[in-house]
Amino acid sequence: TNTPTPTNTPAATPTPGGGGVNLALNKSASQSSTYGSFLASNAVDGNLGSISHTHNDAQAWWEVDLGSSHYIGNVVIYNRADVAQDRLSDFYVFVSDTSFGSRTDVNNIKNEANGYAYHAGAAGNSETMTLNASGRYVRVQLSGQNYLHMREVEVYGGGTPSATNTPAPTSTPVPTNTPAPTSTPVPTNTPAPTSTPTPVPTSTPGSNQVTVGNDATSDGAKIDGYKSNMVVDEASTYTNNSGSAQQISIDTFNFYARRVGDPVTPFVVKVNGDNNFTVLAIGTTRTSYSAGANSFAFSDNGASITLNAGETLAAGFLDAYADGSGGGNLSVIPFDKRGNEIWYTGSPGSSSGSVSVGAAPTPGPNVLNLHRTYHFNIVITTP
Repeated sequence: TNTPTPTNTPAATPTPGGGGVNLALNKSASQSSTYGSFLASNAVDGNLGSISHTHNDAQAWWEVDLGSSHYIGNVVIYNRADVAQDRLSDFYVFVSDTSFGSRTDVNNIKNEANGYAYHAGAAGNSETMTLNASGRYVRVQLSGQNYLHMREVEVYGGGTPSATNTPAPTSTPVPTNTPAPTSTPVPTNTPAPTSTPTPVPTSTPGSNQVTVGNDATSDGAKIDGYKSNMVVDEASTYTNNSGSAQQISIDTFNFYARRVGDPVTPFVVKVNGDNNFTVLAIGTTRTSYSAGANSFAFSDNGASITLNAGETLAAGFLDAYADGSGGGNLSVIPFDKRGNEIWYTGSPGSSSGSVSVGAAPTPGPNVLNLHRTYHFNIVITTP
């Protein structure tokens, strides 16, 4: 049915919901279609008495061009207040360096976005979505078919992006007018380890070491906007082609940390089929590590598994403890887009899923098949 024209509402200036400057105010906006005279620009005019409005589109969307790239902490969305509030339901907020144009496939957009957040169910009068990602374009998009209308969309930086898409500094210059210290201080942005890390195993002469995973010495392009994440790399694997069972030592866990704080737990799985895994071993959770390249023993107690002939092993990690707890401050390990096929699960909250030996990984609320190259690997030794 046709949507009633809103009654005349006195103009109101939104109270900043994210603090600081609203980066979207009076910027150029577009939408999937325009219902009547309810333009996309109405959602960035600073007036809560006007609305943007699309037709009943499949995965209807609205997008604002901020003019240049910004760190985006929060996006505040003001829902229509007079009627049909439940139309703003089950929607995404995406952040990207480039416009998505007329594309509407949210699964593809999720793979290309710098970060995104999802709101399940109907929105209230206003919703604050946490992104913690950098980009120029912000898009609000429904996951299903419906009208999309909003009173206002506000975009806030929310602080310095030290824990998101800005690489950690490699060093801190010593001021020229300050005498150099006689000993090397612990960097202020890296927690001092509470215990001495287990030395990384060295290669045994004549043994066969295999790296399962990707480059772990350099930073990636992005980190995930979810607070808890579990990843299995389905592309970089090891298959036992020897014709007999192999006893495999799992030696080293290497990873690049864009940020520090959350626990990181490595694990290896047997690949039973597409998106079908059995956990073979879980490594020691690392809580004391540095921003940058890290290398630890996979397990402080040593780890080995039996891989039968024809079976395939893959590497994975959680930025949480093995039971899924402990996450909550964005992902740790960065990735490059359009890379390896991965199995991914996680959530905007604190549930990444969990792993236990002998069982399939228990997924979190969201399970996705993506193409990303995460900067981590696990080194194994074969007979």
